[in-house]
Amino acid sequence: MPVFEDVSDPGTPILGQYREIESAAAVMLQAARAGDWARVARIERVIGELATRLDGADPLRRLDPGQRRERLRIVRRLLSIDAEVRHLADPASLQLDRMFTPRSARDPLAGPA
Repeated sequence: MPVFEDVSDPGTPILGQYREIESAAAVMLQAARAGDWARVARIERVIGELATRLDGADPLRRLDPGQRRERLRIVRRLLSIDAEVRHLADPASLQLDRMFTPRSARDPLAGPA
């Protein structure tokens, strides 16, 4: 059975904006994987414009706990997409990220050094 969002809920438009950014970021990642850097740049500008719309909002005040979890999931996904796009654009950045990431974060099974 499909679950429908309550459009009267003040958090719904905010989450919609986050989802729109997430969708654009996914398309940007596809473009980066294809090496279409002009398209990546265009989508980056669109994402910037979408993010500007969120600037004035206080999302946490309007979101219930479930919506906050969804917002956090989206933000984490955006960070993951951003990292992958950066690594595709500049493969050396992957090596730098690895150098500056604590060993415990890279290998959760590794004990203290």
